[in-house]
Amino acid sequence: MFMTFSGHLKNKTMNTEKIIMYDSPEAATYRTDIEGWVSSSGCFYGKQEESARYAGCTHLKCECGNIMKRGWNKCDECRNKAAIERYDAFPFREWDRKEPVCTWDGGRYFFNEDEIISFMEDEEEYGRTEIDLLICEPNPWRQIDYDYWSDGFAENDDGELPKELEDKIKEINRIIKKLPPQSWSPGKIRTKYKIEK
Repeated sequence: MFMTFSGHLKNKTMNTEKIIMYDSPEAATYRTDIEGWVSSSGCFYGKQEESARYAGCTHLKCECGNIMKRGWNKCDECRNKAAIERYDAFPFREWDRKEPVCTWDGGRYFFNEDEIISFMEDEEEYGRTEIDLLICEPNPWRQIDYDYWSDGFAENDDGELPKELEDKIKEINRIIKKLPPQSWSPGKIRTKYKIEK
């Protein structure tokens, strides 16, 4: 059961905002007094009708025929379908109950089973008993790069760091390697959690 959590897939402004379609006369008009196309915002585009129409419209038609807000290349429905297809293309593995997981869109992270259950109980009004997730990948702490100081060397300098500083950098980088991850990102392995009732 695939669930949409991300608000960016839901266009809440569509009902309150005036819709000006790309091919509407409101989006752009051809002016004979100045010989060219003018967008609804008043910008002159000369012979570039497509640019004037795009600048003057608020919505366009998706290739499926649905209306979409300008700035997107697909409507909500097509974006959601594409997201499901991308998610389903990832390999599946059972969750080991130890690795961090997140919702398929990376909108919510879970570090234990109780957090998932609590989240699903909050969503109970939607009747959710299972959730599609991604197993997270660790983001290690960045090590200190020797090139950090390279722009501070004089032109005739050979660019070598003092030995004492080099030794300390090696020591710090050894410590950094042993640290737990700094953060987590959505991985490329999907999993599922189901509440047994």
